[in-house]
Amino acid sequence: MLTKPEWLIDGILPRNSTSFIVGSPGSFKTFLALAFGLSIATGRSWHQHPVHAGNVLHIVGEGGSGIRRRATAWMDDQQLPTSQSYRWGCTLTPIDLMADLGDFIVGVQTAFYDGPLELLVIDTLARNHSGDENSSQAMSSLIRQADMLRLKLGCSVMFLHHLNKDGVFRGSTVLEGALDTIINCERDGEQVKVTCSKQKDDEEFKPFLLQRRTVGDSIVLDIAGGEKAYSKYSKPVLTALLDGPMTYAALLRMSGTNEAQFALTWAELIAADLVRPLDDHTGMETRWTINPHS
Repeated sequence: MLTKPEWLIDGILPRNSTSFIVGSPGSFKTFLALAFGLSIATGRSWHQHPVHAGNVLHIVGEGGSGIRRRATAWMDDQQLPTSQSYRWGCTLTPIDLMADLGDFIVGVQTAFYDGPLELLVIDTLARNHSGDENSSQAMSSLIRQADMLRLKLGCSVMFLHHLNKDGVFRGSTVLEGALDTIINCERDGEQVKVTCSKQKDDEEFKPFLLQRRTVGDSIVLDIAGGEKAYSKYSKPVLTALLDGPMTYAALLRMSGTNEAQFALTWAELIAADLVRPLDDHTGMETRWTINPHS
C-alpha cells in the first residue's frame, strides 16, 4: 500500500515533489502556476483545496514583464493587501540547470531567511537550461539537478513545459518517467481544462474546468460556473462531462446518488447554464455537454 503523500496543495501537488504543468503556448500555464504559488504564499486554499503555507519563488523566463501585474490582480481578487504576499517572490533572471547552482541556492536561502522554500516554479523548462531536451543523458542530468534543489532547499520543484506542435509532451521520455506529478492544461477559448496524467503516490485528481476572468488589467482563473459548480453532488457530473457528452441516464448511473437528489442537482446545473443539450431534442437519449459559454 502506498503511503499517502504530504500535500502542498491538498490532492493536487505533493510536498517535496517534482512536477510539470504542460500545455500548448497560451494555455494559461503561468496563470495556474501563479495561483498555486500565491495560494501557498498567503495560506489561502486553492478552490477549496487547503494548502501548506510557505515561501515560493517563481523564475519567469517567458512573459516576465507582466508577472507582477498578474500577481497584483490575484491578490486584489482575493481581497488581500499586497503586504500579505511577502512570502512570494519572482525573478526575471533564468538559471541554467545544466550548470553549477551553488550561488543560486545561497541566494535563495539568503532571500528567504525567515524559513525554507516550499515551492520553486521554473517557467519554462526551455528557458532555464542549456542542454538538449531530446537527449536522455542531458535530461537525466537536469532531473538530478532538480532533485538536488529539492534536497538543498527543502522544496517542491515545478516546471512549466510546452507541448510540441502535435500536442505531445516535448523532449526525452526520461522527463515523464522521473516526475511525481504531471498537470495538463488544454485551452478552449476562454476556458481551460486542467487534468492530471500522473500522480506517483496517489490517485490522479479529477479534472477541473477553469474560466478566465478579467481583474484590473490582468486576468484570474475561476472554477467555471463558480465554486458551487463543484459541490459534492455536481462535481462528479461535470467531471464526467469533461470526458465527453453523456445522456441523463448515464450521468445518473455514474453519480452514485438517488434519482431525487440527482434531479435536484441537474436542475441546479440547468439553472446555472452549466450544461446544454448536444442534440436538437431533449428526450432521455439526448446527450449533454458542458456549456462552453458558462
